Amino acid sequence: MRLLSKMFAWLLGWGVDRYSHATIIAIIACAMIVCFCWLPWWANLLASVLVSSAVITVKDCAIDAKADVVDIIFGYIGGAIVWISYIVGVL
Repeated sequence: MRLLSKMFAWLLGWGVDRYSHATIIAIIACAMIVCFCWLPWWANLLASVLVSSAVITVKDCAIDAKADVVDIIFGYIGGAIVWISYIVGVL
Protein backbone atom coordinates (compact mmCIF):
# COMPACT_ATOMS: atom_id res chain seq x y z
CA MET A 1 0.00 0.00 0.00
CA ARG A 2 2.85 2.39 0.69
CA LEU A 3 4.34 1.80 -2.74
CA LEU A 4 1.02 2.57 -4.41
CA SER A 5 0.63 5.76 -2.37
CA LYS A 6 4.15 6.85 -3.34
CA MET A 7 3.44 6.19 -7.02
CA PHE A 8 0.22 8.21 -6.91
CA ALA A 9 1.96 11.03 -5.06
CA TRP A 10 4.71 11.08 -7.70
CA LEU A 11 2.19 11.10 -10.58
CA LEU A 12 0.10 13.82 -8.95
CA GLY A 13 3.21 15.87 -8.26
CA TRP A 14 3.52 16.77 -11.94
CA GLY A 15 0.38 18.87 -11.91
CA VAL A 16 -2.71 19.02 -14.04
CA ASP A 17 -1.11 21.32 -16.61
CA ARG A 18 1.29 18.61 -17.75
CA TYR A 19 -1.47 16.06 -18.21
CA SER A 20 -3.58 18.57 -20.13
CA HIS A 21 -0.68 18.99 -22.58
CA ALA A 22 -0.56 15.24 -23.12
CA THR A 23 -4.33 14.98 -23.53
CA ILE A 24 -4.69 17.90 -25.94
CA ILE A 25 -1.81 16.74 -28.15
CA ALA A 26 -3.24 13.20 -28.14
CA ILE A 27 -6.56 14.60 -29.36
CA ILE A 28 -4.81 16.65 -32.05
CA ALA A 29 -2.71 13.67 -33.17
CA CYS A 30 -5.81 11.50 -33.38
CA ALA A 31 -7.72 14.17 -35.30
CA MET A 32 -4.85 14.48 -37.80
CA ILE A 33 -4.84 10.72 -38.34
CA VAL A 34 -8.55 10.91 -39.14
CA CYS A 35 -8.09 13.98 -41.39
CA PHE A 36 -5.29 12.42 -43.42
CA CYS A 37 -6.85 8.94 -43.66
CA TRP A 38 -6.74 9.06 -47.47
CA LEU A 39 -2.92 8.93 -47.42
CA PRO A 40 -0.86 5.74 -47.10
CA TRP A 41 -0.38 4.75 -43.46
CA TRP A 42 3.21 5.98 -43.23
CA ALA A 43 2.36 9.37 -44.76
CA ASN A 44 -0.68 9.62 -42.51
CA LEU A 45 1.51 9.00 -39.47
CA LEU A 46 4.13 11.48 -40.70
CA ALA A 47 1.50 14.19 -41.24
CA SER A 48 0.12 13.62 -37.75
CA VAL A 49 3.60 13.83 -36.21
CA LEU A 50 4.48 16.99 -38.13
CA VAL A 51 1.24 18.81 -37.30
CA SER A 52 1.38 17.77 -33.63
CA SER A 53 5.03 18.82 -33.39
CA ALA A 54 4.18 22.19 -34.91
CA VAL A 55 1.37 22.68 -32.40
CA ILE A 56 3.65 21.77 -29.49
CA THR A 57 6.38 24.11 -30.70
CA VAL A 58 4.11 27.07 -31.43
CA LYS A 59 2.23 26.71 -28.17
CA ASP A 60 5.28 26.44 -25.94
CA CYS A 61 7.64 28.82 -27.74
CA ALA A 62 5.38 31.50 -29.20
CA ILE A 63 2.31 31.63 -26.97
CA ASP A 64 3.75 30.93 -23.52
CA ALA A 65 5.95 33.55 -21.88
CA LYS A 66 8.61 30.93 -21.15
CA ALA A 67 9.13 27.67 -23.04
CA ASP A 68 9.02 24.66 -20.73
CA VAL A 69 10.77 21.48 -21.83
CA VAL A 70 8.64 19.31 -19.54
CA ASP A 71 5.47 20.56 -21.26
CA ILE A 72 6.97 19.61 -24.62
CA ILE A 73 7.93 16.15 -23.32
CA PHE A 74 4.43 15.54 -21.95
CA GLY A 75 3.00 16.65 -25.30
CA TYR A 76 5.13 14.10 -27.12
CA ILE A 77 4.14 11.42 -24.60
CA GLY A 78 0.48 12.09 -25.38
CA GLY A 79 1.16 11.99 -29.10
CA ALA A 80 3.29 8.86 -28.83
CA ILE A 81 0.41 6.98 -27.21
CA VAL A 82 -1.76 7.70 -30.26
CA TRP A 83 1.01 7.06 -32.79
CA ILE A 84 2.06 3.74 -31.27
CA SER A 85 -1.59 2.63 -31.09
CA TYR A 86 -2.02 3.57 -34.75
CA ILE A 87 1.11 1.66 -35.80
CA VAL A 88 0.02 -1.44 -33.88
CA GLY A 89 -3.45 -1.19 -35.41
CA VAL A 90 -2.18 -0.81 -38.96
CA LEU A 91 0.47 -3.48 -38.84
